[in-house]
Amino acid sequence: MDSRENGSETSRKVWDMNLEKAKNILKRVSDVPMLEALILASFVFNEPKEKILIHGLPKDEQSIRKFSELVHKRSKGYPLQYILKRVEFMGYEFYIEEGVFIPRNVTEELVEMATNLIRELKLNLVADIGTGSGAIAVSIAKMTGVRILATDISEKAVKVAKFNASRLGVQDLVVVKKGEFLEPFLNRLDEIDLIVSNPPYVRKNDEVSKEVLYEPEEAIFSGRTGLEFYEEFFRRYDLSSKLVLMEMDELEKEGIKKIVEDEGKVIFLKDLSGNARFFLFLGKNVLNLLEKVTQLLSFRIDRG
Repeated sequence: MDSRENGSETSRKVWDMNLEKAKNILKRVSDVPMLEALILASFVFNEPKEKILIHGLPKDEQSIRKFSELVHKRSKGYPLQYILKRVEFMGYEFYIEEGVFIPRNVTEELVEMATNLIRELKLNLVADIGTGSGAIAVSIAKMTGVRILATDISEKAVKVAKFNASRLGVQDLVVVKKGEFLEPFLNRLDEIDLIVSNPPYVRKNDEVSKEVLYEPEEAIFSGRTGLEFYEEFFRRYDLSSKLVLMEMDELEKEGIKKIVEDEGKVIFLKDLSGNARFFLFLGKNVLNLLEKVTQLLSFRIDRG
């Protein structure tokens, strides 16, 4: 047997052992440990996952050490997105880093509903509160060409959102400013047609996964009831001529109803799993849109 072939086989065995070990370690935090192991290997070795899976990689002690370090870091719950510095959302790749909220897959459904409303109702100006990485704002701008005013209380999030807007070519459509709620854009409040947000709504005492504990607390936890963000938002602004589309927890339906009952009409909307995950609020002066909105989102409406 050729000594080079023997060396190659040995290297492959060494790599396979490392990959299998990584898979077993990642079982602690992942439902797809082999996939995550391959993603980390692809990141470290700068090779496609498919090539690594089929052919293995030459023995490289330094790279294998780096790979092992990242596997152990991930096994403690550290988010994969923070390791890779990227996250996919609505088919776009966003830059992400520790200290900035990681957009969830379910929030893509909010973006889809928002773009539908924007196109069909011919809305001109949208606000995104708690923009984080800019995933919602940038995706909506990319998909509709509408102008977006985005806010976040985190300086780091504002920088990341601006970077993503520029990177994805919508820097002229998306304006990002630091501040809470709509405060940075009070002079444009009358122009805003639609307000979107995936706000903090997790109750302080709720149990969350290890991964969530690495994310910014202010982007996830609301307070004792989970309703604090909504209470303050609807108290602070005149929303009589606005549409408001936000994410929520299904257990907060009754609380949200009470908050908005004197201000307009609220419709609860289901995610693709059938859970009431979003709500659309129509202010008193735009109730003429109720019938059209109901038709547009009919399959989403939670009638329970």
